[in-house]
Amino acid sequence: MSTPVPGAGYSLEKDQKIIPASALPEPKAPVDPTMGLKIILMGPPGAGKTHSIRTLIDAGLEVFCILTEPNAINTLNNFRGASQAYIDSFKNGQLHYKFISPAAAGWASMIKSAKIISITDLGALQKMPAPDKRDYMQFVEILTQCSDFQDELTGKSYGPVDNFDPRTQVLVIDSLSGLNKMCLSMVCGSKAVRSQPEWGVAIDHELGFCDNLTCGMLSHVIIMAHVIQETDSVMGGIKTMVNGLGKKAPQELPKNFTDCIFANEEGGVFSWTTMDPRIQTKSTTLVAGKNLKPDFAPLFAEWNKRLALTQTGVTSNE
Repeated sequence: MSTPVPGAGYSLEKDQKIIPASALPEPKAPVDPTMGLKIILMGPPGAGKTHSIRTLIDAGLEVFCILTEPNAINTLNNFRGASQAYIDSFKNGQLHYKFISPAAAGWASMIKSAKIISITDLGALQKMPAPDKRDYMQFVEILTQCSDFQDELTGKSYGPVDNFDPRTQVLVIDSLSGLNKMCLSMVCGSKAVRSQPEWGVAIDHELGFCDNLTCGMLSHVIIMAHVIQETDSVMGGIKTMVNGLGKKAPQELPKNFTDCIFANEEGGVFSWTTMDPRIQTKSTTLVAGKNLKPDFAPLFAEWNKRLALTQTGVTSNE
């Protein structure tokens, strides 16, 4: 039956069907007000992404880092210009980390692979099975670490990251670039030519991992990532995006994150951006703008404000 169009002979009382409140479906439960922030901090190398972890400590949070890049450890252990709170965090158990690096092939494996490549056509290389997939289980190590966080500094176990308290604790993944390599190597090993189905499996595992972090747990999560230039599949044009696997992950990853922040360094000055048409940014919690101070504290101050409002039953549109 077609919907009546207002005009001659149309009567609101006569033609509009009013559904009684008793016939309406039950409203869905509101989103848990304690759901933590889900943040992507992306930028080129040297933009201060890892360095900004210090601001989490200064904000009073207990920080749990899963590191996939050796330089991240060097940055965390560099106390130059650090606050006393950050320096003390290594002693008082406020900062925890676990380093899980993507596998290095090794010289012998690289020599063997180079010899095969030099005498085999691309079609045959693509059809070859991955001979050494069992050496590339680092993504499984990441999943294991998330199921029970083990502090590399003390050996202490802190249980599943799902159980971290968003009022006091935060999980940091540094960085997505390491996860890219791990997911692809898990599927292909050191195989020289990867097929499209293999790429698809790797991409789906990376997206599934991020979905679990953003949709499957209450805890705060921050993922550090590098950037890439990609065509925006929705709006068109070239944009700076998070460097995920393939062409699918950069488009999909930010959807379930509260904030997608671009970190930059220019002339020795570090800043964050959450509003630039050339960059894939998102600002649900942090203010929209450019040249923002590279500091996580305002995001968590805003989250704590919202939490306090929901706990007292007060709503605000400010």
